[in-house]
Amino acid sequence: MKATARYMIPEGLLLLFLLGICSLLAAQKPATAQAEQMLQLFVGGYVSSGAKTEEQLKTIMAVTDPGLTFEIHTVALSGNKKTRNGDAIAWLQFLRRMHSEGSADVLRTLKKIEAIHQRSNTIYANIHIEFSYQVKNRVVVRGDEHLSVLLRKVDDTQWRIVDIRSLMIETEKFRGSCLCEIFASKTSTSLSAKITMPAGANYRASTVVFEIQECEAHQQIYLIRISNYEFKWMATGQLYLLKDDKQCAQSTVEPEMIGTALDQKEVLSIIIKKYLFEFECAQITFK
Repeated sequence: MKATARYMIPEGLLLLFLLGICSLLAAQKPATAQAEQMLQLFVGGYVSSGAKTEEQLKTIMAVTDPGLTFEIHTVALSGNKKTRNGDAIAWLQFLRRMHSEGSADVLRTLKKIEAIHQRSNTIYANIHIEFSYQVKNRVVVRGDEHLSVLLRKVDDTQWRIVDIRSLMIETEKFRGSCLCEIFASKTSTSLSAKITMPAGANYRASTVVFEIQECEAHQQIYLIRISNYEFKWMATGQLYLLKDDKQCAQSTVEPEMIGTALDQKEVLSIIIKKYLFEFECAQITFK
């Protein structure tokens, strides 16, 4: 029976091998620390009340590579999708308007830097952020944002963000497009309107009754009553909010013109958006 030959690694070679691994791990730790510092600077400027001043924008752009590419996907509660993408210049423009989407303030809050992966001279990080849009200090949309950020080492000490991917998913909505269904009465001049509106993760419906009275036959001047409001709709289209109880008679208090409407749907749309569901209904769609 032949003895099996055993090959031993010389102690000196094994020691060099182990020292090499330790050196590699030691070199990666400061690299990761530098990248984490860059991420913290980026996140600090991006979330909460960040990116509202040029100084905060400079902080974000200081860790951004001039060759940056980005892509942002937004998924609305309704399922509608929107995509933005571009280069470093488009990214800066996006940051400038990020906190003023129309009349809404955008707030972001960091939940967690979920993972950091390093491979050679690149580092990949996943970041979880909660966002909300607010109008007059009231939340209109709330959701989650999942950021994927790629950093690349540009020299011995510096890392820069070279790519950003964002998925923004709305989880709750309190203001948006409302659906209105009109039901005319067969026994009176009143009509009912069923209004379906955003209510967080779902929708809710409310039915209101408009009482409509023609002030003078064939004059096409109408008195409209709803809740505690009275309106007068003129033949020329002007819609007024009445401020006294004169109704069809000549008002002693100057009425307030609140809009112009060429048909009944436009009248209802103005009243619903301005006086009944001002916060919930940014737009009205009729069924």
